[in-house]
Amino acid sequence: MDSQYFDYAATYPARDVAIQAMIHALPSIQGNPSSPHALGRQAQLDLQGHKIRFLDLVHCGDGQLVLTASASESNNLVIEHFLKKSNKKIAYAVDAHACMKYCAEVYPDRSVEIPVNRNGEIGVEELQQVITDEVGLVCLSHVSHETGVAHDVAALCAYCDRLGILSCVDGSQALGHIPVIIDSIPCDYYSYAAHKFGGIIGSAGLIVKGTALTPRIRGGTQEYGMRAGTENLPAFFASVSALEQVMLSNYDTEIRHITELHDQCETLIKQLLPAAIIVSEQAQFRSPSILCCIFPGVDARILIEAMSIQGFYIASGSACTAAEVRASDCLIKMGFDESQALSAIRISFGIHNTLQSVRGLVSGLVNEYKARLES
Repeated sequence: MDSQYFDYAATYPARDVAIQAMIHALPSIQGNPSSPHALGRQAQLDLQGHKIRFLDLVHCGDGQLVLTASASESNNLVIEHFLKKSNKKIAYAVDAHACMKYCAEVYPDRSVEIPVNRNGEIGVEELQQVITDEVGLVCLSHVSHETGVAHDVAALCAYCDRLGILSCVDGSQALGHIPVIIDSIPCDYYSYAAHKFGGIIGSAGLIVKGTALTPRIRGGTQEYGMRAGTENLPAFFASVSALEQVMLSNYDTEIRHITELHDQCETLIKQLLPAAIIVSEQAQFRSPSILCCIFPGVDARILIEAMSIQGFYIASGSACTAAEVRASDCLIKMGFDESQALSAIRISFGIHNTLQSVRGLVSGLVNEYKARLES
């Protein structure tokens, strides 16, 4: 993998262990896990065994794992079920992914926004600003895909639980990047996408600790009746192997490496370009995998394209909304103006990056930034 790829938050390239596991699974799985014959029963046993392994890795002793094709699907499943079964509103975090925030556009009368503070954090105080008797579901990101802020979702979900409010946490940028203990998070639903930690694209899931959900995809009773369709066993088995490598074999080593890369990148940017703004620098908890910086006066798209030509790959936010030319709602609510928000880039780190590639990235960014200001 190219050491100059700094867009791991969009997609973490499949780990070798996941690729090998999928290559092994493709010819070895002969039965449909819903079939009543011996091969089908074996496939079902293998599926349930891998689900147990996954839940053990995330320390979840009380919940069902519903397999989906993306975290977007998982979060939509929760939101659409809630809106059909309840007449209450959804409170969504301003830094949540678009697959949660879409409810504000599609169901504006049923949605309220949870603000962030200047550091991009959401605490109980921010929840209290919007929580009323009309709110029945709170949607949060465990780690912001834009700023890298890691929220105390255990405290936030506990607050919701005391009020009898359901909570859904998007863990896409958390799993494999920061410690995740599901049993310590009193949420009702927790979603993930395997391609964010080196699993297979198209393999994702939703941990259901609360009420069973109304399926959006119908036609079968798979996934406890919550998601019809034959399960993608090879992709799921491979993704479990990837998560096992992270959590059981390489976690401490990888976190130390990525933290070193993050800190070195941030230090170099501040030293070489004092005008740059490190977003959420004062936040109490940040994931080391994501660094958000504002380069004032230069459109982020120009820097991203210039760096791409040099062979460095960075982003401006979520890959799902990167084509949209608009300022980040989250950054605006943090107090940045529109020009600053449009100048924000996201650098995200992974195991293949090196200190040398970080230095090359920062040097290129600084040179391109200065050249654009002078032109």
